[in-house]
Amino acid sequence: MHFTLTLFTNDPDLAAAADRAGVDRIGLDLDHIGKHERQLQLTGNRINRHRPEQLEAVRDRLTSAAAFCRTNPIHPGSADEIEQVLRLGAQVLMLPMFRATDEVQTFVDLVAGRARVVLLLEHMDAVRVLGEILAIPGIDEIHVGLNDLALSLGEAVAGRWDVLNGELLARISRQVRSTGVPFHLGGLGRSRQNDIPLPSDLVYAQWPRLGASGAILAQVFFRPDWREIDLSAEVEASRRRLSEFSAMSSEDLEQARIALQWWIRHVANP
Repeated sequence: MHFTLTLFTNDPDLAAAADRAGVDRIGLDLDHIGKHERQLQLTGNRINRHRPEQLEAVRDRLTSAAAFCRTNPIHPGSADEIEQVLRLGAQVLMLPMFRATDEVQTFVDLVAGRARVVLLLEHMDAVRVLGEILAIPGIDEIHVGLNDLALSLGEAVAGRWDVLNGELLARISRQVRSTGVPFHLGGLGRSRQNDIPLPSDLVYAQWPRLGASGAILAQVFFRPDWREIDLSAEVEASRRRLSEFSAMSSEDLEQARIALQWWIRHVANP
């Protein structure tokens, strides 16, 4: 099974390098309406300030990757925003922070089959009506966003790692995949990265365990400077490690989940 990798960037040079490295989708992150207020308590999380008109320069550097754009949540300017990025060549559009079926229906109607529709599931209100959402024609993919989903759960979880390790996400995955809709999840750093609070192997194992077939390349993937990283080698290493975990038994993947749980409790959220 091919694992889909997505990159948010407004840098045409990085876009070209990622395209050569085999990243599947590359483009803009326009999502900023209400995001600063939602994520005030998150440390080290940078909010992108991309502009729609930057998509053309990124798109022109792509030879194989699809031009991608995460829009704002549904708002009074959604129709104009969607029309603009479609006109500039967006082939995949992602809707963030929806909480009800009518927002999803509006987005699907505005896209009107002109691009692949990806829903970024990141609020418990949306999780509660997920069955109704999945019944809407025109949804091509569900991607779960860990940070905002954790925030919407409040004190029930200590952060995104608890969500990654918990039963809620496993239930969401089963529900989505039972309808035949691809299930994508969160963001990944490099497969051999040692500057994150948890062992990268234990984190990587969760994507195959949950049946996820895609992820966003996280900001940490490109630290400290993407120009000093062999992106082709790192993307290949990530795909290889995910493939190796996919070949493991469910029992071995469950052991990786249990091991990750120990690290979450004693290191990430002591």
